[in-house]
Amino acid sequence: MAQGGTRKTNVADVPSGSWIKCQSCGEVIYKKSLKEADFVCGSCQKHFRMDSVTRLSTVLDEDSFEEFFTHLKTVNILEFKGYDKKIATLKEKTKLHEGIVTGTGTIDATKLPLVLWILVS
Repeated sequence: MAQGGTRKTNVADVPSGSWIKCQSCGEVIYKKSLKEADFVCGSCQKHFRMDSVTRLSTVLDEDSFEEFFTHLKTVNILEFKGYDKKIATLKEKTKLHEGIVTGTGTIDATKLPLVLWILVS
C-alpha cells in the first residue's frame, strides 16, 4: 500500500470521454459500442439522443440524403432581444444553418414517398 492508505493501481490508457453512463440503468458504456448499437443501451434499451446528421446516417442509405430548403435562413423578423446572438451561438454549436433538417433519401435503395425532418436539439 502507498502512503496514506491508498493503493497504487495500473490504470489503462483510455482516452478521456470514451465512456458514457446510461441515465436510465447506470450502465457504463463504451461510446464506440453505443454508436455501433445505434445509440441504444444494451442493458435497458434506453435510446440516447443523436444529432441530426447521425440520425439521418442511421436511418438512410449512405449518401442518399437530399436536403431541402438549404437557401432559407432564420431571421429575427420580430426583433426579439438576444435572438440574433442565440441563433449565431446555435449555428456555431451545431454547424447547421437551421434548427430543422428536411429532405428525402432512400432506405434499402428504395426511393420512398416520404419527407424526413429532424429537429436539432
